[in-house]
Amino acid sequence: MPGESDVKAVLNQLNSLTQSRVKFQILLDAADGLDADAVTERYPGVPYTNRSKKDELKKEGLVREDGGEITLTQRGRHIERSLRTLFDDFLIDNRVRPFFQSIECDGEYIPDITNFTQDATIHRESDDLDLTVKNRYKGCLRESETLRELLPFPLGLRQPTEAELVTDDAFDAEYVLSDDFFSDITNNAHYQQRMYDYSSDGNVSWHVASELPYMLSVFDDRVLFITQNGRLKIALESADEDIVDWAREQYRTIRGAADELDLASENGGVRIERTE
Repeated sequence: MPGESDVKAVLNQLNSLTQSRVKFQILLDAADGLDADAVTERYPGVPYTNRSKKDELKKEGLVREDGGEITLTQRGRHIERSLRTLFDDFLIDNRVRPFFQSIECDGEYIPDITNFTQDATIHRESDDLDLTVKNRYKGCLRESETLRELLPFPLGLRQPTEAELVTDDAFDAEYVLSDDFFSDITNNAHYQQRMYDYSSDGNVSWHVASELPYMLSVFDDRVLFITQNGRLKIALESADEDIVDWAREQYRTIRGAADELDLASENGGVRIERTE
């Protein structure tokens, strides 16, 4: 067990690195080489202060400056790797783990969250005037040519802009609705018509499965996990290759067990039937 003086000494060194955001960031960025002249402008704060943080790292033997480039010393590389591991763990704790902990679902619906360390962005939407999640969703539609989606609520069925994107000849989409959402749709002529328009005007197919724990939108090169609780919507976005591959496989598994929906125009309305 380390003595009190040792613990104090280690904590003092950690505080020296972590109490300054700029100093901590310089140490992490120096792992890939850092332009010394850019230090004054790259980070927030006073240029003189930024230079002083760089000089502190040099005095502590963590970085060296040569030919206008800041790189890590051997000791710096060792400490940077350890701090980056902690940084990644805490990043997951801050962004990703709370998202999945808020969802009551089996482990099969949760990917390996360590894969979110390189790419994880949270989008929040708190009321009807806040369009953060909806706008990001539409942005992903614009940047993609395909969509595979698990849809337990109508986020992607409301706006004409989305209809224009989904029904474009070059776009290909598949939707799997939850049983509960499909039951709601059977009593909603607006959503029935929107579904029919999607399938008749574009390359779109519809399916229905059992309960879905969240909305999962798989685009060409990224994924959105979306939850909704009243007016609060939270979207977790990632373009990590392992996460995208996991999401595609998850979609294929659920889609394979789902019933296909047959849509037809009938007597001025829309007829929707499940087919096995």
